Amino acid sequence: MLDISFVSGKEFRDDKNFPHGFSRSGNFSRNESEVLAKGGIVANALLSGDQKPKSKAHKQFLAVCRGEKDAESLFEKLWLKYVDLVGRKRVVFSFASTGNLAASDGRVSKHDVLGS
Repeated sequence: MLDISFVSGKEFRDDKNFPHGFSRSGNFSRNESEVLAKGGIVANALLSGDQKPKSKAHKQFLAVCRGEKDAESLFEKLWLKYVDLVGRKRVVFSFASTGNLAASDGRVSKHDVLGS
């Protein structure tokens, strides 16, 4: 479960990377989405330096994020999962041509698929 020191009055959202919310992204379970929403504000503040660590759980979390310790708690593992998903470059494949397919007899070239 989430350490009480991570709970804030605000809900954490990442509209840039998860515009429909964590639970609708397909990357997090319902429980993970709730935990991330409850603890993300404090986690972000700790990592940005806007908030100083106030508990042992905060210090442990920062050590995990710096790679000094292995993640032990559900929230630490979940935060690392979140960071991994946000850090990945998203690749979207499209079979739509950048040119006029009718002019090329309807054939799709590797340049249309690869975008080169």
